[in-house]
Amino acid sequence: MPDCDLLVLGAGPGGHAAALEGATRGARVIVLEPDRVGGQCVQHTCIPTQAMLSAIAPFVTAQELAIAGVVDIGDTISLGRATARKDALVGVVARGAALSLEAAGVEVIAGTGSLDGRDRVVVRHPDGSTEQLGAQAIVIATGARWEPARIDGVPDARVVTLDAINALEKAPRTAAVLGGGPAGTAFALEHAFLLAATGVAVSFVPEGDALVPGLDQDLDPVLREALGALGVTITAPGDHDAVLEAEVVAGPDTRRPHIDGLALDGFGIERDPATGGVRVDGSARTSTEGIYAVGDVTGDVMLSSAAAHAGRVAAVGATGGSARLAFGSIPRVLHIDPPVGWVGRDEAGARREGYDPACSIVDLGRTPRGVVLGGRGGAMKLVTDRELGQVLGVHAVGPDAPEIVALGAIALAAELTVHDLAATVHWHPSGAETIGEAARDCVRRIG
Repeated sequence: MPDCDLLVLGAGPGGHAAALEGATRGARVIVLEPDRVGGQCVQHTCIPTQAMLSAIAPFVTAQELAIAGVVDIGDTISLGRATARKDALVGVVARGAALSLEAAGVEVIAGTGSLDGRDRVVVRHPDGSTEQLGAQAIVIATGARWEPARIDGVPDARVVTLDAINALEKAPRTAAVLGGGPAGTAFALEHAFLLAATGVAVSFVPEGDALVPGLDQDLDPVLREALGALGVTITAPGDHDAVLEAEVVAGPDTRRPHIDGLALDGFGIERDPATGGVRVDGSARTSTEGIYAVGDVTGDVMLSSAAAHAGRVAAVGATGGSARLAFGSIPRVLHIDPPVGWVGRDEAGARREGYDPACSIVDLGRTPRGVVLGGRGGAMKLVTDRELGQVLGVHAVGPDAPEIVALGAIALAAELTVHDLAATVHWHPSGAETIGEAARDCVRRIG
């Protein structure tokens, strides 16, 4: 008899979600995790970054209120204290993630695993001992690891990975932040904002002409203007001079799927030659029956939300159900000031796919909600299909962008039409009502 119904390798967002979903469906679940529950997301990337930004963004807002004479504040922020607060909050999230597994009856074992068959794993414990565990199904959720960035002409001592920015206790005088990698510019822009808000002279070096790949290019000038107002200098793509002159260089996103020690090759598990990650189908199944892979280890959509979604899909399949991956309706959000978000296709992408898009742009700074927030500006764009009224994408830069894009994600997942959005009544004043305004404009354009 196997030791469990579902054995999960890794307790990051994908593994955590798979374990909870499996337990909810009545499975006996064991999770192997060499570190704390939460993985890279909780320990080094998403949660630490959000904690730092949650301290920095209000400081930026307070400075604007000080200019208006509403409050009196100093002109500096304590990066060391923000870092200490971040560490405490990360601990809270990590403990909460561990407790949720415990409450669900999931057993967490400290250690790493390597495959020893389609239904067996050799566990290596921190003390060096080993044991073998059998399972009805296995989910590989070992995530990704940061590789050191190597930049021509820059000593390694001046180069840090983006996640290391979250651990700084003293701000440098100058910094160059490079875009690119699996997350595009998502991590990079958040850290460029974080550094600039603490008084660092920041040069942001995009990977290509688009500042944020995926964000509709009509909003690119809006974002560039906002970042410029915060003191971020945006260079030409690949500007090496800015990199050479910086005191600290934050390299691009260098995460790679973490497959070391898994012994994948011996059991017919295929890998994607482009990413080096584990190849999966539309239900998160690998090429070997009974073994699934989710999250960054696949090298696909390397986002925590995507990993959690894939974890749930895998657990459903591993426990006898049926589910499909749906990455097309997963939103992206940059927690900078102003915030940035997008979901689905941009206008150019929609045209490439054969759609005839009908679009509408709303100036967020001139809406009632934008005005009462200080008239700080921004814009949102709705992309729809002219023929069927299908919602194809929602993009926003400015106040309430996450809220607006969240509604877009629901619209895409539920396959709502622009007519459905136009008929929806929202609270006033709110950022949400701008999506209704844009939808009604699209309806008029469609005729």
